[in-house]
Amino acid sequence: MNPSNTLGKNALNYGIVAGLVLIVYSLFLYFFDLMFYKPFLLNNVVGALIVVVFMIIGTKHLRDAAMHGSMSYGKAFLSAFLIGLFAMIISLIFNNVLTYLIDPGIREKAFEYSAEQMIKKGRITQEQVEAVIEQQKQMSSKLWVILIGQFFALLGVGIINAIIALIVAAFLKKEGDTFADAMQEVTPEENR
Repeated sequence: MNPSNTLGKNALNYGIVAGLVLIVYSLFLYFFDLMFYKPFLLNNVVGALIVVVFMIIGTKHLRDAAMHGSMSYGKAFLSAFLIGLFAMIISLIFNNVLTYLIDPGIREKAFEYSAEQMIKKGRITQEQVEAVIEQQKQMSSKLWVILIGQFFALLGVGIINAIIALIVAAFLKKEGDTFADAMQEVTPEENR
């Protein structure tokens, strides 16, 4: 089988599973009302760790099962990056369906959470907070603002995904005997 075809199929499979696990995690946060849990960053870190685990498992599986135990840094990076990319796209689609179709009230909770944080930090007054929240509500109802926000979300998460994939690839690359690997690809199955 063509190694690049195997790489893409493996990345898609592990990316889909990682995306489904992220959906389950999002539903857990949603049902237990933890989406705006005070250490908000913790939710993002747990989500990132889920993706990292699947990047490692999926890339290691590809290296050991399909590439005879050796993998270049570039292929390890591409595998990890694609797994993260597929997981991110699935998770983003689900979160948009949840936010805009299933429970649009989540946006209201997000506005309230933002207001609490601004007041806590003492940066602005209650009247200013109300004005900012009203402006956010008006802007978030416009399609072009939503699309631009989604683009920058994809871009930001994509950059973080690439950085994590670079690190994962550094640990999972394993140079092998390139001549033996090349010969395995050329040698017919019955001669092995």
